Amino acid sequence: MELPTCLSIVIKDNEVLMIEKKRGLGKGLLTFPGWKIENETSYECALRELEEEVNVKGYDPLYAGRILFKQENGYVISMYVYLIRKFSGVIKETDEAKPFWQRTDDIPYARMWQDDRFWLYKVLSGKIVDCVFTFSNDWSEIMEGYC
Repeated sequence: MELPTCLSIVIKDNEVLMIEKKRGLGKGLLTFPGWKIENETSYECALRELEEEVNVKGYDPLYAGRILFKQENGYVISMYVYLIRKFSGVIKETDEAKPFWQRTDDIPYARMWQDDRFWLYKVLSGKIVDCVFTFSNDWSEIMEGYC
């Protein structure tokens, strides 16, 4: 079974909109708005999740790639990544996320998912990624990966 998901990376000048995840998979980690695709395209998901999680309406998302996350037990998440440079609204904390702006030259990788350090800088520099990472069954360790 493969779970399709989306991720919205919002850029403003030399800053990126990040969240501290407040619940669910990745609780406590720093990441970006996004999650499950629900009877919509990945493009529509990226816009919906951004608005639901941080109160920001995005426009014209640019496809930045796909990342497959596998677990040793066979579970697979496919994540479609979008870069958003046009948006409106003021970030607002929700039940899901505590949003904040972070300088792109000072990304806090130590508080993020382990795989982020392999692909995020590529997306922030305008590249399209196609990555695969295999994690342990508890998501705590990358067993292998490439990007």
